[in-house]
Amino acid sequence: MKIPKLRVTYTAPGGSPVTIPEVFAVATNYGIDAIKDTFQFSYIDKENTYSIDVNGRVKIYLYYLGETETLVMDGLVTEVINYGQEKRNTFIVKGNNILEILLNHQVRADYVTTSASGIIHNLILSANDGQPSDRQITWYTGNDSTSYLVNYFSTFRPVFQHIESVSTDQYTGNGPYIFYLDSSNNFHWHARPSAIAGTIDYGTGTLSMQRTKNPDDIVNFMIVNAGKDLSGNSIHTYAVNPTSVGQLGWRTAYEVREDYANYGRMLYSTSSLYLTDGSQVTSNTQFRQFIKESAEVATADLLERQADGRNKMQIQIPGSNALSIGQQYQITFPHAGWPSTAPYNLRLTEYSHNFDKGGWITELSLQEDIK
Repeated sequence: MKIPKLRVTYTAPGGSPVTIPEVFAVATNYGIDAIKDTFQFSYIDKENTYSIDVNGRVKIYLYYLGETETLVMDGLVTEVINYGQEKRNTFIVKGNNILEILLNHQVRADYVTTSASGIIHNLILSANDGQPSDRQITWYTGNDSTSYLVNYFSTFRPVFQHIESVSTDQYTGNGPYIFYLDSSNNFHWHARPSAIAGTIDYGTGTLSMQRTKNPDDIVNFMIVNAGKDLSGNSIHTYAVNPTSVGQLGWRTAYEVREDYANYGRMLYSTSSLYLTDGSQVTSNTQFRQFIKESAEVATADLLERQADGRNKMQIQIPGSNALSIGQQYQITFPHAGWPSTAPYNLRLTEYSHNFDKGGWITELSLQEDIK
């Protein structure tokens, strides 16, 4: 029987790492969406030896006895809770990885004829500006490099919002990209993998499986802010899926997609923007028409894929670091109508570890792509 082990180290600002003994509970969570990656651990300090403080650095390792330690979280402390009792001093320490902190830094974007990968690499450097060398995000050497040249302009916004915008098809030229930070603060940015990384079978190495699909996740009417026209005025349009509305009622969302107009302005600046009838766009009125039509077509396609909701799954397995975030997996789950002969493909979007007296449990969050 494998024996799960953990190790937690803490480094005070300007200090050296020390291992925290008597840690009795750990929880970590990370995913491919922004503002996701968190950690929490609890420990008993009988002798009042340790002074955990905000902005200190924490590294959490989870592994099995006899195997190599695996780093599952490298982050900074954001909250310390202390329970003082007569015979013991209990701490709960919470925090985020560096991605969550640095990518909230607000910057202005002004890029001309630059690749999406070049823009995002530069944004990461902006997020690192002024940070100590050991607390910076590293651009992963295996990241995709796009050659499609674009213009991207935006007022002050958090870095992660810029990255989300530039990771769309309008800027990559070959579909939406995903990004995430690994446990060693390497920033990964690449196209959504289309290959199947593996299979997760119901009852084989799983503790529980739960599939969710409900109307709360459905959008059938969307109002879109498509960005600014040539005079700096906002362009709004909408799309509706009447079949879904008739079946489920109105389910509305508002989405800001300034990249539609940004992409159109880039084409307009090179005199290569044309309407569907083949005529060249030469006025602001025509420009607005083009952006509205483009946004309506793209949004209608999105609503078609969203019309009946998105399949999501929560799967618990014995503690493991074997699966890869962002990859697609084939899921067999007969209770949802997915037998081994007809598995369903879902993408791993979140990876959570929980370690306590009951052992080490890993929870996987998966969902199907819709855009």
